[in-house]
Amino acid sequence: MPGAAEGAGFPDRAAALNERFHCFVTLTPDEVSTGTGPLAGVPVAVKDCIPIKGVACTWGSAVFRDRIAAADAPVVAQLREAGARIVGTANLHEFAFGGTTQNPWFGNCRNAWNPERVPGGSSGGSAVAVALGLAALGVGTDTGCSVRLPASLNGLLGLRPTHGAISNRDIMPVSPPHDTVGFIAADTETIRRAFAATCRLDPADPFSRPAAAFANPQHIRLGVASALLAATEPDIREAFERAVARLEALGCTVRAIAEPALIEAAMHIAPLAMADMAEFHRQRLAHDADRIGSAIHQRAARGLAMPATEYAGHLRWRENNGAVINGLFESVDAILSPTVPVTAPTLAEAADAVGSTALLSRNCWAAPAAGIPALTVPCGRDRHGIPIGLQLMGRAWAEPFLLDLATLFLGQDGPVPLPVQT
Repeated sequence: MPGAAEGAGFPDRAAALNERFHCFVTLTPDEVSTGTGPLAGVPVAVKDCIPIKGVACTWGSAVFRDRIAAADAPVVAQLREAGARIVGTANLHEFAFGGTTQNPWFGNCRNAWNPERVPGGSSGGSAVAVALGLAALGVGTDTGCSVRLPASLNGLLGLRPTHGAISNRDIMPVSPPHDTVGFIAADTETIRRAFAATCRLDPADPFSRPAAAFANPQHIRLGVASALLAATEPDIREAFERAVARLEALGCTVRAIAEPALIEAAMHIAPLAMADMAEFHRQRLAHDADRIGSAIHQRAARGLAMPATEYAGHLRWRENNGAVINGLFESVDAILSPTVPVTAPTLAEAADAVGSTALLSRNCWAAPAAGIPALTVPCGRDRHGIPIGLQLMGRAWAEPFLLDLATLFLGQDGPVPLPVQT
């Protein structure tokens, strides 16, 4: 597994690629792995809203440019215990709230396959670092889409775990009822080991909960989320249909699911996250306005102005429809959709961060609405050469099954081919 981010030339190579792709905020190439566990020697890029002891934790904002973390977040400590080696803090959309990782303070992160296009976000730096071979594991956070979206657009696997599976303690919140830590890698085994090392009950995290056993089904029943196919670009839809046909040829049963809650989730969970983010940063938005980017102010304004009755209405939708989405797993074992329905916009097109984020994230909100795990798996490239992702959603604690299903889909091809950058 180690393989990436090794050798005497790594610091120079990392610095040169970072100058071009802006995937790191702080590089820590001198760190040495002291563990002998399942991730021994694996180089890891950690999103810069997750504290690493002795390293700047900026939250992607000028407000915290000079803050040094006093201790590791629990998830970082657990990865170190498993032998992982931290190679840097990864760039992110400011305050982890946006889908493009265009950051006015630490540089606009660029897609590893085409640097003129966005990498997705908000964990864009974590994905790009892995895609460039500067890390073997990217650690991110996923409130609505923020691990799966950049993993998909950079040709990688990205896991959003069951809500509460991994401690969020000491990590900057966006919307705590939806926030998760997630993992990005080029192979299922690295994600499997990272999840196993960090899936622990944390009594100090009010959203943490104990894992439940999950048995893989003997015969796999798949549901295609037909509502999430609407407005999908034709080449992405074709790649998705080929992926579904491959799974069917491998022995899975496939049927359509026409459940409107799968597409409606974006209209209800995204506003909740917007209001929660705005409330958490309220004082900073008022008193440090000039050190917070305009895109954050634009989205926060919507959250700050949201009436309590509207917020309550979105909560009632989640309470009812989270149960509806979970109920779908009585008849299927996984729900499939394209992870991202459109290609990655160019950096110029992404100047409208609000509109770009809404479009890119549209298919990802059902999982946080129901608190369930979701995994994106590469399934081709679009007409611009940008990778396409197949999203697999499962019932709570189905992470091992989703990873097994991804392994079945990928077959004997091994790790996903990554772009070659010099």
